Amino acid sequence: MLSPSIKESIKVSISVGITIALALYFQWDKPYWAAITVIAISATETFGHGVQQGKLRILGTVAGILYALLLISLFSQDHLLFIGFFHLFLAGCVFFSDNKRYGYAFTMAFTVFAIVAMLGGTNGNASFDIAILRIQETMLGVLVYSIVYRLLWPSSTESLFFDSLKTVTSQFDLATSAIEKALLGEYKIDRESDIFDSQRHINKLREILALPVAIHYRLRHEKTKWQIVVEACEAMQANMTLIVAEIDNEVDKQTIVNKLIQFKHELILLEAALKDEKIQTQALALYWSQYTENKAAADKTINAKQLRLRLNNTLTATAISLTCFGLWIYFSIPGGPIFPLVGAVLANVTVHMPDSLIRQAKLASLAWGAVFLAEYCLVLTVITELWQLIAFYMVNMLLIYGLCGKPSLAVQRILGGNLLLIMTMNALHSAPQFEIITPLFMLTMMVISLSVARFYTRLLHIKAK
Repeated sequence: MLSPSIKESIKVSISVGITIALALYFQWDKPYWAAITVIAISATETFGHGVQQGKLRILGTVAGILYALLLISLFSQDHLLFIGFFHLFLAGCVFFSDNKRYGYAFTMAFTVFAIVAMLGGTNGNASFDIAILRIQETMLGVLVYSIVYRLLWPSSTESLFFDSLKTVTSQFDLATSAIEKALLGEYKIDRESDIFDSQRHINKLREILALPVAIHYRLRHEKTKWQIVVEACEAMQANMTLIVAEIDNEVDKQTIVNKLIQFKHELILLEAALKDEKIQTQALALYWSQYTENKAAADKTINAKQLRLRLNNTLTATAISLTCFGLWIYFSIPGGPIFPLVGAVLANVTVHMPDSLIRQAKLASLAWGAVFLAEYCLVLTVITELWQLIAFYMVNMLLIYGLCGKPSLAVQRILGGNLLLIMTMNALHSAPQFEIITPLFMLTMMVISLSVARFYTRLLHIKAK
């Protein structure tokens, strides 16, 4: 019996191999773009999520291309205005990237926009060719992913929904016990602890219910019930956040005890509704309908915090990208627009990552880079057949996803796959070109950009209050 991580490794390696083979067969210029698409959407947890991610990726690609062509047509000769509108689009995309439904489309829109606008330069024909190629590669990656993941060990969206729901209720139980111990002086509350923040899992529940292609029988025919349950979970999470904040602010102990008793009652109602009892579900809906004002107040607090975080992310991403542009201009960094392009794309992504994760990404880049440089020099240079080239990428993807199969190593897994394709992209041309300068340059640019990103994420970090 194969483990889930091994199954995922096999699916990704097969998808990447097929994608590269088809792109080379069609004689497309950048086969690695299609393979990167597969890696990006395979990071989702189920086939339904992957299809939805693929649609958003195509939507973002089209939007980014349209804006890039517009910007080139208007400001290709005015560099100052070009840079200004470039970063205006970055700020807008980062701000809206937290949108629960279309956030990924905004992230992709800027990434594609930056690639088309920077690589095409002032040449409108070159930019248009890059845009068309990007659309082709993206659609190929989405198509291959959809076929492979649909046929080979498809993940169950329904099982993910109920596993996430079980995690939420378990964390509510743990949080309740921790607060009781804190009130007795046996435990010190850590607001950063996962047991007090189930919002990520609740957001996942909402996402699954919003997936039209992957809703299974139980979710489809009892959708109203599960929407009530998710609403209750979200309201309880808001109440839990308020209780923890009051403990941190040393509010009257009896007030906290009363709210904890109320939270326990809410948890009993929730667990009763989960036992497929229609009457209990109706009772749960009726209970929360009487607390709309409290929920609205909690939502207002959460929304204010989210707005502050989004504005901070926007400022951080703009600062990272502007710094990379400044270094590129001041020090005349070679390689054309590659350095500011890499810096802008990483700025678009790293603002949503904690500082510790950016540090891990930088170290992982150095480790993966050393491995791929050795393979580039010793393995790829002796490959003479197409099947050998496809096997090279499939084996590497199998190893990367096999070694980094744990959820905590997701960043290293995705980064490893992307670096493999970017650092060896010269081998994927119709006429392969082997020189050490390009992979070394790409690795150096990646590490410098991550260093700049880490500096600003630490400088502008918002501490929890």
